[in-house]
Amino acid sequence: MTRVEEFVKKYYVERRNTNSLKWDALEERFGDPELLALWVADMEFKTPECIIKALSERVEHGVFGYTKLPESYYEEYKKMAQTKKYDINVEKQWIRFAPWYRSSNFMGDSRIYKKRRFSYNYAPCILSIC
Repeated sequence: MTRVEEFVKKYYVERRNTNSLKWDALEERFGDPELLALWVADMEFKTPECIIKALSERVEHGVFGYTKLPESYYEEYKKMAQTKKYDINVEKQWIRFAPWYRSSNFMGDSRIYKKRRFSYNYAPCILSIC
Protein backbone atom coordinates (compact mmCIF):
# COMPACT_ATOMS: atom_id res chain seq x y z
CA MET A 1 0.00 0.00 0.00
CA THR A 2 1.36 3.43 -0.96
CA ARG A 3 1.63 6.31 1.51
CA VAL A 4 -1.26 8.05 -0.22
CA GLU A 5 -3.42 4.94 0.05
CA GLU A 6 -2.51 4.62 3.74
CA PHE A 7 -3.44 8.25 4.33
CA VAL A 8 -6.78 7.89 2.54
CA LYS A 9 -7.58 4.68 4.43
CA LYS A 10 -6.82 6.32 7.78
CA TYR A 11 -8.34 9.77 7.29
CA TYR A 12 -10.98 9.67 4.51
CA VAL A 13 -14.51 10.70 5.51
CA GLU A 14 -17.54 10.47 3.21
CA ARG A 15 -19.01 13.98 3.32
CA ARG A 16 -22.22 13.31 1.39
CA ASN A 17 -25.35 13.34 3.56
CA THR A 18 -23.61 15.30 6.34
CA ASN A 19 -25.07 18.71 5.36
CA SER A 20 -21.87 19.42 3.45
CA LEU A 21 -22.30 22.57 1.37
CA LYS A 22 -19.79 21.15 -1.10
CA TRP A 23 -21.64 17.89 -1.77
CA ASP A 24 -25.19 18.12 -0.45
CA ALA A 25 -26.06 21.39 -2.21
CA LEU A 26 -24.98 20.44 -5.73
CA GLU A 27 -28.45 19.75 -7.05
CA GLU A 28 -29.96 22.77 -5.28
CA ARG A 29 -27.28 25.14 -6.54
CA PHE A 30 -26.39 23.68 -9.93
CA GLY A 31 -29.22 21.29 -10.80
CA ASP A 32 -27.02 18.18 -10.90
CA PRO A 33 -26.14 16.11 -7.80
CA GLU A 34 -23.44 14.19 -9.71
CA LEU A 35 -21.14 17.14 -10.45
CA LEU A 36 -17.51 17.02 -9.32
CA ALA A 37 -17.49 19.66 -6.57
CA LEU A 38 -14.40 21.79 -7.05
CA TRP A 39 -15.90 25.12 -5.99
CA VAL A 40 -15.61 24.88 -2.18
CA ALA A 41 -12.45 24.32 -0.17
CA ASP A 42 -13.92 21.55 1.98
CA MET A 43 -11.94 18.44 2.77
CA GLU A 44 -12.95 14.81 2.81
CA PHE A 45 -10.34 14.02 5.44
CA LYS A 46 -10.52 13.91 9.22
CA THR A 47 -8.71 16.58 11.17
CA PRO A 48 -5.36 15.25 12.50
CA GLU A 49 -5.48 13.69 15.96
CA CYS A 50 -3.13 16.30 17.48
CA ILE A 51 -5.54 19.09 16.51
CA ILE A 52 -8.58 17.19 17.78
CA LYS A 53 -6.72 16.60 21.07
CA ALA A 54 -5.77 20.28 21.43
CA LEU A 55 -9.33 21.42 20.69
CA SER A 56 -10.76 18.84 23.11
CA GLU A 57 -8.43 20.10 25.86
CA ARG A 58 -9.51 23.67 25.17
CA VAL A 59 -13.21 22.71 25.28
CA GLU A 60 -12.65 20.77 28.52
CA HIS A 61 -11.01 23.89 30.00
CA GLY A 62 -14.40 25.57 29.58
CA VAL A 63 -13.27 29.17 29.05
CA PHE A 64 -13.56 30.69 25.59
CA GLY A 65 -12.61 34.32 26.20
CA TYR A 66 -9.99 36.34 24.41
CA THR A 67 -6.46 35.06 24.85
CA LYS A 68 -3.02 36.54 24.44
CA LEU A 69 -0.84 34.89 21.82
CA PRO A 70 2.13 33.13 23.40
CA GLU A 71 5.65 34.21 22.51
CA SER A 72 6.16 30.79 20.87
CA TYR A 73 3.56 31.77 18.24
CA TYR A 74 5.79 34.61 17.03
CA GLU A 75 8.97 32.55 17.26
CA GLU A 76 7.52 29.71 15.16
CA TYR A 77 6.26 32.17 12.56
CA LYS A 78 9.67 33.80 12.33
CA LYS A 79 11.36 30.40 11.97
CA MET A 80 8.97 29.46 9.16
CA ALA A 81 9.68 32.73 7.33
CA GLN A 82 13.44 32.20 7.59
CA THR A 83 13.43 28.78 5.92
CA LYS A 84 15.09 28.34 2.54
CA LYS A 85 11.65 28.33 0.93
CA TYR A 86 10.88 31.93 1.97
CA ASP A 87 14.17 33.39 3.25
CA ILE A 88 12.50 36.40 4.90
CA ASN A 89 13.66 38.01 8.15
CA VAL A 90 10.53 38.93 10.07
CA GLU A 91 10.23 41.27 13.04
CA LYS A 92 7.66 40.45 15.74
CA GLN A 93 5.90 43.82 15.32
CA TRP A 94 5.20 42.95 11.67
CA ILE A 95 3.14 39.86 12.54
CA ARG A 96 -0.63 40.21 12.81
CA PHE A 97 -2.95 37.41 13.84
CA ALA A 98 -6.01 36.90 11.65
CA PRO A 99 -8.47 34.12 12.50
CA TRP A 100 -9.56 33.55 8.90
CA TYR A 101 -8.53 34.21 5.32
CA ARG A 102 -10.65 37.28 4.56
CA SER A 103 -9.53 39.18 7.63
CA SER A 104 -5.88 38.53 6.77
CA ASN A 105 -6.45 39.85 3.24
CA PHE A 106 -8.28 42.90 4.56
CA MET A 107 -5.43 43.76 6.93
CA GLY A 108 -2.86 43.38 4.17
CA ASP A 109 -4.90 45.21 1.54
CA SER A 110 -5.70 48.19 3.77
CA ARG A 111 -2.02 48.63 4.59
CA ILE A 112 -0.95 48.34 0.97
CA TYR A 113 -3.39 51.00 -0.16
CA LYS A 114 -2.57 53.39 2.67
CA LYS A 115 1.20 52.97 2.81
CA ARG A 116 2.05 51.20 -0.47
CA ARG A 117 4.01 48.61 1.47
CA PHE A 118 4.68 44.91 0.98
CA SER A 119 2.00 42.44 2.08
CA TYR A 120 2.58 38.71 2.38
CA ASN A 121 0.03 36.00 3.22
CA TYR A 122 1.19 32.49 4.04
CA ALA A 123 -1.05 29.55 3.23
CA PRO A 124 -3.34 28.78 4.97
CA CYS A 125 -3.57 32.55 5.18
CA ILE A 126 -3.97 32.89 8.93
CA LEU A 127 -1.39 35.62 9.21
CA SER A 128 -0.60 38.79 7.36
CA ILE A 129 2.72 40.62 7.44
CA CYS A 130 2.98 44.23 6.35
